Amino acid sequence: MSELHLRGVSTALAILDETLCAFEHWASGREDHGVLYHEQNPLSPKEREAILSTTRQIREELRELRDKLGLEPKVQDVASSIWAWCCTIIEPVQELEGRYLRRYGEPPAELVQYLDPKVAKLCDLLGTVQQIASRARGRPTPPARPKARDGEHLVSERKAREKDRSERREEALRPWRPPRTEPRDRTSWRGRSRGTPNCSVSWKRPRVRMGTRR
Repeated sequence: MSELHLRGVSTALAILDETLCAFEHWASGREDHGVLYHEQNPLSPKEREAILSTTRQIREELRELRDKLGLEPKVQDVASSIWAWCCTIIEPVQELEGRYLRRYGEPPAELVQYLDPKVAKLCDLLGTVQQIASRARGRPTPPARPKARDGEHLVSERKAREKDRSERREEALRPWRPPRTEPRDRTSWRGRSRGTPNCSVSWKRPRVRMGTRR
């Protein structure tokens, strides 16, 4: 297989795998809700499980194709995706200004006076997001942990939680004992010799000179 054939097959199957990620999100019950965009998820639990089961079968086929053909996975930089979305959406937002709305007929002056500042603010905010994403594009990320096969990470997490609960239960049932204290050093300060860890200089009682009585 030539490099062009390999690249075409890899690209098409990567798009399919990316689409399966969206299917899995919706089959897991996810619904996105914004201000002017809402999703409805009418899938029943039985239908969701059927979709998840089918996507797992498709992934098995993709895994076999990857191993057989030596396909490299596609790594999508999230910052690049945000940057590209900002470039895509900013143009239709700009066309909400009054000068562009005139293609549909003369808009009311009040509408133009209200929309133009709002459109300018939206474009500025989108530009801010784009600048943030632009700084993060291509930034190296920490190496990811080896990904477990489907379902293995859930089993390992469940075992870790069970082990943690068991240790806490044993700790709660363990009888309380007072903490051990070190024995007090009964050696007097006068008896300590020079060079001991607690006192490097020997201590002597000062002599008091008594005055003579006249």
